[in-house]
Amino acid sequence: MFAAGLGRAEPLWRDLTAMMNERYGIEPTLIPARGKSGPELKYRKAGRTLLTLLPREGSFTALVVLGGAETKHAFGLGLGRGVRRILEEATQYHDGRWLFITVKSKRDVRDLVSLIALKRRPDRAA
Repeated sequence: MFAAGLGRAEPLWRDLTAMMNERYGIEPTLIPARGKSGPELKYRKAGRTLLTLLPREGSFTALVVLGGAETKHAFGLGLGRGVRRILEEATQYHDGRWLFITVKSKRDVRDLVSLIALKRRPDRAA
């Protein structure tokens, strides 16, 4: 859907969106651009947002919001340096820790898969 404008990030986008379909069987909801923000793709399951993708020219950002218990488990994961730093530096709000991850590598995609699994176990084996 947005892959053409993502440049070098296109394969990572395709990997992540394919994983969401394979593991969770989710079709994303497109949220049109509002004001200065661009469009968003939201992956929701059972009334809960698991992942929001924010495509940008030449890149994309993934947003995962972790609650308190999920955050504690996330610190025990073997996350890559970049995602780990984002987790450590994110403020813990009443509704969770908002992790805005600019996806730059396959490692980032693997880390996102691990974080999303904390929010909801996959419905299907990968």
